[in-house]
Amino acid sequence: MARVWIEDRIGHTAYARALAEAKRNGRTPPGRYRVRWYDPDGKPKMKTLARKVDAEAERTRMESRLNDGSYRDLAAARVKFVEVAESWLRRSTSSARPAAATGVFSTCT
Repeated sequence: MARVWIEDRIGHTAYARALAEAKRNGRTPPGRYRVRWYDPDGKPKMKTLARKVDAEAERTRMESRLNDGSYRDLAAARVKFVEVAESWLRRSTSSARPAAATGVFSTCT
């Protein structure tokens, strides 16, 4: 069972300060509810939402994704292909020509 919970930030001093500043500057206030969870690697993650209904829906969605294994961290997906390819080449032991393969991706940026 995945650990996902909703945090109501109404009593937090940082939230109260951000809310007052947003009202003073005529901006949209920050989200009151924060959905928090741990990804499969154990890293804490969160998403802030304005309405409790939206936070509950997000909690349910995140719980189901974590439980059925379909969870993907979008921030971790923002890795350049060059970095993944070079990492794979370093780990690859079946390369027929390792000396020639080391600089293949150095010109791609």
